[in-house]
Amino acid sequence: MQTLLINKAKVASVLQVAIGTTEAEFNNFINEAQSFDLKPLLPEAFYFDLVQNRASEPYVKLLAGGSYMWENNQIFFDGLANALAYFTYARFIHTGPIVSTSHGVVQKTNPYSEAVPLDERRSVNLQKKREGMMIFEDVIKYIERNKAMFPKYFNNGACEKVQRAGAGFKTSVIK
Repeated sequence: MQTLLINKAKVASVLQVAIGTTEAEFNNFINEAQSFDLKPLLPEAFYFDLVQNRASEPYVKLLAGGSYMWENNQIFFDGLANALAYFTYARFIHTGPIVSTSHGVVQKTNPYSEAVPLDERRSVNLQKKREGMMIFEDVIKYIERNKAMFPKYFNNGACEKVQRAGAGFKTSVIK
């Protein structure tokens, strides 16, 4: 498993996460969201630099979010960690209730609860992915408005096309 940019506590700080889900189980959802949702949205060199240097500036602010000045306006952005939290939660909601057992794949139930139907889980999954993409787009604005701080994002001036596929829409950025 790769180095994770967030943990269960981060996701739980912005969205409701089941207490009974262990950190190890939840890390699988984080790993999937980071690998399959976040990584394809960023230039490769930038992504790996971010993972390796996540505790250093300018990545600390990029992950945490905050405010910055742009054209005499104070702008606030939620940070890449929040976007990743939403991507993780979307995966957790969609497949979290499904458990592999010695008797096959099952959905656990008890007399005091009722499973949420797949179509409702799918709807929440898509909504959380959309919300994560909205946060991500604000993060990209922050990067693009602070080019000097993120040279690996811009591939040292070379043109690199990154496809951004979100829930129901695609955008392209030519750098």
